[in-house]
Amino acid sequence: MRQVIRSADFWWLAGGFAVCGYTTNGLIGTHFISHAAEHGIAEVTAAGIFGLMGGVNILGTIATGMLADRISQRRILLACLFGFRGLSLLALPFISDSPASLTIFAILYGLNWFATAPVNQLLAADIFGRRSVGQVYGWVFFAHQAGSALAAFSGGVLHNVFGDYQITFLSAGLAGLAAAGFSLQLREGRHREVAAPPAPPAPALSSAR
Repeated sequence: MRQVIRSADFWWLAGGFAVCGYTTNGLIGTHFISHAAEHGIAEVTAAGIFGLMGGVNILGTIATGMLADRISQRRILLACLFGFRGLSLLALPFISDSPASLTIFAILYGLNWFATAPVNQLLAADIFGRRSVGQVYGWVFFAHQAGSALAAFSGGVLHNVFGDYQITFLSAGLAGLAAAGFSLQLREGRHREVAAPPAPPAPALSSAR
């Protein structure tokens, strides 16, 4: 990891995945139903729409993983995913007054929800080598969870200050567009194997008595 953290690519990946966590689990996963209820949507209806979002997410994640296996410019795919997510979150505060509009949002956003994960994994392997992909992606995913925690907390604080979630969703939309920019900075054409740690010495065999 001493080699990895010296690379700008690691920080572009980790920064983008922090935004991923901020805009998914921490934001939508925590605050979506409360936001819908404040716009007159029954909580049971909002929960059903949220469940639809999760179901569509399965299709989006599998499809994106298959696509990422078949293209070479994965950073472009990742940038498109973040850009689409950012635009959808920028629109959310203005389309939240009916179950129909929220359902459309749920389908479009759901296709994109976890779709960045397989692309990030492949990029980590491409850039840093497959021997160390588990460790590298583990730290990238740590950034994802830190972003989730930040959104869950700050979303509640901003709601208490401003009385709604509009600022929270708009800021998350801008963060998604920024993450698209992060993705375009990746240099996936340069494959760099990270040196494996030295193997521990084999235990000495005791002589037979």
